[in-house]
Amino acid sequence: FDPASGVLRSKALGTATLTATLAGISPAVWTVQIVPGDIELRPARIGIVPGRRATLSVLLRDEQGSAGGRATGVRWSSDKPDIALAREGVIDALSPGRAVVTASTSWGKSAKADVFVVGDLLLSSNRGGSFGIYQMRASGSPALLPLLQDSAANMQPALSPDRTRVAFSSNRSGSFDLYVMEADGKNLRRLTTGAGTEGDPAWTPDGTQIVYTATSGTTTQIAIMPADGGEGRPLTTTSGGNHSPAVSPDGRSIAFVSVRDGNQEVYAMNLDGATPRRLTKTSVRESSPRFFRNGDLAYVVERGGRSRGSRVMRLAWGGTNAGLLLQTEEPVRAIALSREGDRLAYVVGRLTDGAKGHVEFSFFLQSTAPGSAPAPVPLTSGEQILNPSF
Repeated sequence: FDPASGVLRSKALGTATLTATLAGISPAVWTVQIVPGDIELRPARIGIVPGRRATLSVLLRDEQGSAGGRATGVRWSSDKPDIALAREGVIDALSPGRAVVTASTSWGKSAKADVFVVGDLLLSSNRGGSFGIYQMRASGSPALLPLLQDSAANMQPALSPDRTRVAFSSNRSGSFDLYVMEADGKNLRRLTTGAGTEGDPAWTPDGTQIVYTATSGTTTQIAIMPADGGEGRPLTTTSGGNHSPAVSPDGRSIAFVSVRDGNQEVYAMNLDGATPRRLTKTSVRESSPRFFRNGDLAYVVERGGRSRGSRVMRLAWGGTNAGLLLQTEEPVRAIALSREGDRLAYVVGRLTDGAKGHVEFSFFLQSTAPGSAPAPVPLTSGEQILNPSF
């Protein structure tokens, strides 16, 4: 009971006594019976990596729909226990897919939650013919499992912060547009309909907006739009193009690549496009900025000189001296950094036929700890891997 507002809120089932006492007046006593009402599961949607577990909470709801205390004595069930097993509110993720978990009470009320079990690493591969979106466990079996494979080219997957949705670029309607689908590869929804090419989606940490690139003619610029659809708003307009956006963990900044000063360098700007500033200043090309969760940046830089290889560097946010994470003898074409910041996934491409432009791809996982060795991921003959993303 809140004396200031006079509002009485329930916390649990049972009986309570409310007493009002005024000087010189006999106390007034009310007996309050808290009776069962509706229940709600929180969160109502959740994504979990196979082999891990998460917890759902069951809350009571009053007649006005306001949440009260936690419900007890709840029965739990899953419509697909081979995908997600539910016991006492603890959800064990067993295999990729989607399950509906139900909490039921003894007074006949129930609530449901959608549970998506999805690998922690997504990528694009042409192993099925056209480029499709695949998932894998970065810390488990290296097997690639199809998430979206059809006749269209589906590329640049980006898993939402809560792991329940995937933003990606696809040419299924003609030109490449942005789409969003559920994390089980179902319920595709088109976000952009422009005549140009949209791609490079990156979610804001709250999952409400997507930063992306839009190409008109030969110029690529960075824009932002609501994750549920709506008008995109340009964030960059400089000549030469801007691309490869990555949103900082605090949602306040965007790192990106630009040639506005002549060479391809890494820059940053505010989420609204204000205050652009250059982060790298070298004579070689930088690419693929990725944020550590403390705000540091990983990015790729050409080794230069007579080497065809690349270095992956780590730069403290606001710093000027980058440290080496790894280097290769062939060019790194794409990198991904795990959400915990402890693992890198990267694609190396070796030119095998310069006249025909044939490239042999290799895919590696590697810890970010000093002295770590790369672990190759087996690929099929002629397979091309693009756009890894944690």
